[in-house]
Amino acid sequence: MAILRRSAGVLLVGAALATAMLVPAAVSPALASATATWTITPGGTITATAPGATVTDTTNGNKLGCTGSSLTETLKSGKGLSGTNAGSLSKFSLTKCGADGIFIGILAKHTPWHVSLTAYNAKTGVTTIAVTGIHLAVSQKSLGCTGVVDGTSATADNGKIMMSYSNKTHDLTTWKTEGNLHLYNVSSNCLGVVNTGDKVSLSAVYEVSPAQTITSP
Repeated sequence: MAILRRSAGVLLVGAALATAMLVPAAVSPALASATATWTITPGGTITATAPGATVTDTTNGNKLGCTGSSLTETLKSGKGLSGTNAGSLSKFSLTKCGADGIFIGILAKHTPWHVSLTAYNAKTGVTTIAVTGIHLAVSQKSLGCTGVVDGTSATADNGKIMMSYSNKTHDLTTWKTEGNLHLYNVSSNCLGVVNTGDKVSLSAVYEVSPAQTITSP
């Protein structure tokens, strides 16, 4: 039984290390680009919470469930704004990722991350958002399994995820594709369940407070 519990723990670690991709859901063909001007109301500091999240190592298919996720962003406010660096993300967390008392620690590092508005669909009221600069530290203490999540290398600080925000529902949704998050520096204690170079994604829907209205032009 001890061996079975350890194996289960390793599988959970694999999925958690897959926590790589924190960001965003899809929108229809965009009608405005990041080069256009934007209007954000009211802007300022916002919090976003999700009642659950699923992290997937898309290289090997391992999945990890989390009981929740949250983030804190600051958005610019006003009209005629540039979509590039329209805001910043200062806090990000995933809660209780794992099961059977075996949980993986995931720590956001090197914040604030950059938030840019890249496209807007006037018909649906949905904005496409890119979050860049992502770097995460991942660990499972009982196994001594560690790793980091980033973009093109372990120290590049250029991890990227895509998200969509709806003016109608005020939901911020992560995309399962279009990100560049990968695992790096995966320790031998992870027993090969996950490996350096594995790509990961996050599936979550966040409720934004206070509600924002984002349009372009």
